[in-house]
Amino acid sequence: MVNSISSLIDGAESCSLDVWRDYCKSKTTEKLSKIQLLRDPLKNCSFRTEQVLAVFGFFLGENECSMVYFWDRHQQAAHWSRINSMQETKSLLEFGLMISSLHARNPTLNSILGFLSDEIKMDHPDLLELLEGLNVYWANFGNMKFACVYVDSRSDGKVEHTSSIALLECLSFHHDYFKIRSPVWNAVPMRFLFSEFGKNTQFFERVLLHPKCFDPTMSALDSAFLWPWQRCISKKRDCDNIIYNPINTTSLVFDLRKSTIALEQLKWDEIGEYSPFINEIVRSAKEIVFKHGGFFDKETGDGIVGHFIEFSSDDDFRLEKPAGRRAFDAAVEIVRTTSKICEDFQSGLKLGVGELGASVGIHTGDAVWISEKNQVRAIGESVILAARLCNEAPARSVFVSNTQFGELAATQGGAEISSLFEKSPYSGKEVKHGAGLYGFKLTVSDNF
Repeated sequence: MVNSISSLIDGAESCSLDVWRDYCKSKTTEKLSKIQLLRDPLKNCSFRTEQVLAVFGFFLGENECSMVYFWDRHQQAAHWSRINSMQETKSLLEFGLMISSLHARNPTLNSILGFLSDEIKMDHPDLLELLEGLNVYWANFGNMKFACVYVDSRSDGKVEHTSSIALLECLSFHHDYFKIRSPVWNAVPMRFLFSEFGKNTQFFERVLLHPKCFDPTMSALDSAFLWPWQRCISKKRDCDNIIYNPINTTSLVFDLRKSTIALEQLKWDEIGEYSPFINEIVRSAKEIVFKHGGFFDKETGDGIVGHFIEFSSDDDFRLEKPAGRRAFDAAVEIVRTTSKICEDFQSGLKLGVGELGASVGIHTGDAVWISEKNQVRAIGESVILAARLCNEAPARSVFVSNTQFGELAATQGGAEISSLFEKSPYSGKEVKHGAGLYGFKLTVSDNF
């Protein structure tokens, strides 16, 4: 039904520097077709007889269904200069937001239109015209739900709804792209972003359409939303070279202290419990980073690396808490959650390990973000110093740099929090003994 997903290249939102360099070196006649493929890697999908107008992807929560994915047939022609004129695409985007609250009963399109208020119908008359004669097909894939707006026209001109198998395959394909092919979905705090900005259509337009149009050789719109690795790629002045530029990044590095000693203390017949224990530690830490709006970089055996940024300089899309404060809140929750998991694990040890617990280092500095091979990474001062701070942090503590401490104290409620820190010496790798460097350490206790 569709081209093999393994044959698709990554979209423009996740292309590597080398891909953009090759694009810039290509002949002018080849540029249009190549950038077109980068902007919409799903453009080569071929469905059976059904004409698919749009596909929506939703995250399922306990009491909500949040739209996080959108594809329509016009995205292959998406361009920043044309975004505001793509009325059909924007109308479908609004339609996807509308049906998120009606998903529970897998309603048909006629049922959905019956729920729409007269006010909505008056505000969007083009939407009703656009959806005339179409239908909606629903499918669940774990914690994801997809809706496909489609029609199947027979040769005699009559409308015929296709079998569920064909549409299920179509939605399976989009699910695979969402979960497997694009690192945008695997490393980004999607739930956090979309819950923060609710049903703001303008935000969805920026996040779900603008990245499809990304081209580092073009000037971005002032309102454009760019992922951090896109911000790092730009065209060098006075030539066609594409280069990386660092951006301000808050890095969080977490490590589990005394984990090897804990392994040695297990009873011989309970060694198999160690892997699930570490897996739970790492999984929970990753979820906490996402919960506070951080990006996941990598696992480090019994720890993780995550990064936080300011998503926008636009006041309409500015978060209440800055990146450094969100990183700190995530660090405290990681320490507490890890302590609880470790306490439960202690019962299986021959001897208790009192210093079994989390240590976290945090620092804000310059870093270059890279998106390639289905992974998002940040490389630079922020992550190097955060890792060294983590290495010197005792169990159940958060160790921050001097500048990080000052930034944290300046946030709302930060003065009270900063009073709980204590100045702590920092020996540091490659630092001469007696340099007198220091950071600030917070021991996470029940009182904090």
